[in-house]
Amino acid sequence: MNASSATPETIAAVDADPILLRAVAYLLRPLVRFLIANGITYPTLSELLKRVYLRVVQEDFALGTRRLTDSRVSLLSGLHRKDVKRLREEPDEALETPRMVTWGSRLISLWLALPEYCGAAGEPRPLPRLSSQGKEHSFESLAARVTRDIGARGILDELTRNHIARVDENDLVHLEVKAFVPREDNLKKLHYFANNLHDHLAAAVHNMTSQTPPLLERSVQISNLSDQAMLALEKLAEQQGMAALLAVNETAQSLCAQSDRGTATGGRIRFGVYFLRDQNKTEF
Repeated sequence: MNASSATPETIAAVDADPILLRAVAYLLRPLVRFLIANGITYPTLSELLKRVYLRVVQEDFALGTRRLTDSRVSLLSGLHRKDVKRLREEPDEALETPRMVTWGSRLISLWLALPEYCGAAGEPRPLPRLSSQGKEHSFESLAARVTRDIGARGILDELTRNHIARVDENDLVHLEVKAFVPREDNLKKLHYFANNLHDHLAAAVHNMTSQTPPLLERSVQISNLSDQAMLALEKLAEQQGMAALLAVNETAQSLCAQSDRGTATGGRIRFGVYFLRDQNKTEF
């Protein structure tokens, strides 16, 4: 095959690292399992991938101020030039990142970080529902720190509906720490699903492709464990992981308060921990 007859598709087929392809296939397996379970078939994903390839080439592989031609996009992505032209002319609402960072997430972060709302160990204090109950620091005052567009009653109703908070017989509001991800609202679940996995993968890709110092992206892996041992380790990981999350969140809220004075640049971080218990011994 000479260079003049090579298409982007054939170039990609020749140049693709087989070990890299095996790694990509391995990490795609749980995603494809999720897609199938939710009725998203290969043709739908294929069309979506075309749009993703186009978006990434346009945003991350531009040549300064020079316009990216359809031919260059086709060369880098492997997309047919007819597809590039079509996709550039069509809207791509499916790729717009949903802005779903809610007042609920902000309220929980403050509840776990501000000393007037949590204990010395970072545990959330039960809060009087209303400020009029003789307490300065109430759920009502906490909600007012987050938004004044939605009343505290409406916020509390939503949190209790999703089992994130509960009100006891003394009209105290309790935060259910283990229920941060709502169990009933799939849109909110998708928010955490997409953002957590995106940023975890982005950190790993950074470490694979960047010459700058690596980002934190580590795990502990142990095999040949009994069910009892796995459950014990899961409990330990949850305890230690939650302690780390609470510590980072507390410091972040303090630094954010300082940034509010005019030093904020719009940067963001995400820090997470995870634990997998699986009988499948297959690894890449």
